[in-house]
Amino acid sequence: MTEGFYAGIENPVELRRNLLEASKDTIHNLQRFEKLKVIRQQKKEAIDKLKKTLSEINSLVAKLKSMVPESKIERKEIPEYIKTAPKVEKAKAKTELGRLHDELREVEEKLGKLG
Repeated sequence: MTEGFYAGIENPVELRRNLLEASKDTIHNLQRFEKLKVIRQQKKEAIDKLKKTLSEINSLVAKLKSMVPESKIERKEIPEYIKTAPKVEKAKAKTELGRLHDELREVEEKLGKLG
């Protein structure tokens, strides 16, 4: 005759609750994984579409280059006064950045007084 062996479980309700919570977490992780697979597929399709578009653009640019006649335009040396002009703009940009920084500080002070 075969006899059954039984093991006693302490706190069976708590054990069942833990098992159900673990199952719930596993299901959530599987759902997130499936969403990730869909996103990866969409990304792959977008990359393939981009490659196709870039290939088409490159072929059109090559076709355009073959249609446009070559020109013999000589490049001239850039005058010295034009080369120094960006330095003036950079200084002006720094001044503009400083002004914006000051305005931001004033707004933050006003917000501090209100709050």
